[in-house]
Amino acid sequence: MLTIAKKRFATNTRLIKELLPKYKNTFRAFMELINNSLQAKATHINISIEYPTDEMLTASSVLSIEILDNGNGVPYSEFDKTFMEIGTTVKQQGQGIGRFSAFQIGEKMEICTVAFDNVAKQHSKQV
Repeated sequence: MLTIAKKRFATNTRLIKELLPKYKNTFRAFMELINNSLQAKATHINISIEYPTDEMLTASSVLSIEILDNGNGVPYSEFDKTFMEIGTTVKQQGQGIGRFSAFQIGEKMEICTVAFDNVAKQHSKQV
C-alpha cells in the first residue's frame, strides 16, 4: 500500500538564523545536498541536470536537478521528526538544514525516501 501525504516544514527560528547565512551561494547549497547523501552512507550518487530546449520559454537556465542515491532513507515513523523539522539537532553529523538549502537552487523541491521502518516492521516510502 502506498500512502502519499503533503507535509509542511516546521522550523526552529533560532537555529535558522544561525545556520542559513552559511549558504550564501548555490554551490554551497548543492554541496549540502550531496553531503546529505554521504551522511546516509550512499555508495552511489547520481546527479541529473535537465536544461530547457531552444523551444522552451523559461526564466531559468535549468529545468530540474535530480539527486538519487542508494543511502539509508528515512523511515515513515521518523520522517516528521528528522526530515520535516528544519534546524534540528537530530543528526549528529549535520545541522538539519541541508534540504532547506535546496531552495537556493530552485523554487520547488520534491523528496522521495525509502527505508525499513522498525516501528511498522516493513519498508516505507515517503514522497
